[in-house]
Amino acid sequence: EVCYRRNLSVHSGATFGECFHRPIIVAAYYGYYSAVRLLLQQGALPDLRDGDGKNAFYAAFQNPTGRNTLRECDKEVADTLWDMGAVTCDLGEWRKMNQGQLGCVCYSNFGSVGGSSPHRSVMYQLLNNKCLQTMKCMVEKGSVITDEDFLRITKCKLLKRFLSMVACMESPTSLQKPSQVTTQTFQRMKSWNKDIDWSFPPTWKVAITLCRNCGLPEDIFRNNVVPFLSRDWFYTKEQLQRPVMQQWNLSV
Repeated sequence: EVCYRRNLSVHSGATFGECFHRPIIVAAYYGYYSAVRLLLQQGALPDLRDGDGKNAFYAAFQNPTGRNTLRECDKEVADTLWDMGAVTCDLGEWRKMNQGQLGCVCYSNFGSVGGSSPHRSVMYQLLNNKCLQTMKCMVEKGSVITDEDFLRITKCKLLKRFLSMVACMESPTSLQKPSQVTTQTFQRMKSWNKDIDWSFPPTWKVAITLCRNCGLPEDIFRNNVVPFLSRDWFYTKEQLQRPVMQQWNLSV
């Protein structure tokens, strides 16, 4: 508030050590959700990056203690960003809003653009750290597994873990641990259904749309073909073995 009254920019930052820091990203990283709310109210831009390539949304899902768990204050930061319209799951909306003011909203499916884990999305980080409940909350907000997430999951041999977590979130019995997933349920997660559509990469959905013109009746194609098309059916072996794609650095 003092900075605001003195007409100092809440978008600026400073270099400590070897890294450039922004106030809203520092507040998000340490779980100071009240400070995040105040900074947003004063006009801070959540999608501007720090020296490690993180924005406020990405920083909210990192635990400064180094543990692979999210604290309650981290969840409060994420909820604050969602509630105040600082995050969107709609790429078209993100592009439109950033045309008017670059950095004004975060896209939930983008990752960092530098640092020790470049280009890894929040969803991938949650999968890697086995944060099942938080991943479920992200899916409920509208987040998805991206093409790059899926390629990284495949390359890092995390597909079994991923499908087990998908099964836990899809199960009406609310399984608490991926290790409780039966072999039959695990196999079922390999096939598409509307409840786990979020777990299929966007390119899979584009390929499905394009294949609607292959001559089959819509109901036959949707009911008898689509469920048997695995998440990687449109990739060649060479593509799956290639290094993962690099994301565009669309924020500053």
